[in-house]
Amino acid sequence: MTVAERGEVYTYQDKIIAMLAFGWSVYLYAAARNPSRVQLVAILIAGLAALVMLTAITVTTDFGMLSKTIEPLWFHVEVFILFFYWLWLLVTYWRARHNGEAAGKD
Repeated sequence: MTVAERGEVYTYQDKIIAMLAFGWSVYLYAAARNPSRVQLVAILIAGLAALVMLTAITVTTDFGMLSKTIEPLWFHVEVFILFFYWLWLLVTYWRARHNGEAAGKD
C-alpha cells in the first residue's frame, strides 16, 4: 500500500469517526438534559470500553510504519486525559446517586 493509499484509508476512517462522534455527542447531550440511571451507566460502560480499545490500539500499532514523524507518546497522553474525564464522570455519577439526585432516578 502506497503512502497516498494509506492517507486515503485514514481519511475515510476519520470521516467515519467524526460521524460517530457527532452521534455520541447528541446522545450525551440528551443524557445531560434529562439524565437517567440507565443512560449514565451506559455512557460509563461505553466510555470504559472505548478506553480499553484505545489503549489496545495505541499499544499494538506500529506508528513507525505509518510515518517516522508520528510520536506515539501523544496518543498515550490522549488516552490518559480521556481516562481522567471518564473517572470524573464516574465520581459525579456516584455522588449524584449517593445524594439521591436525578442520576439515581430511572
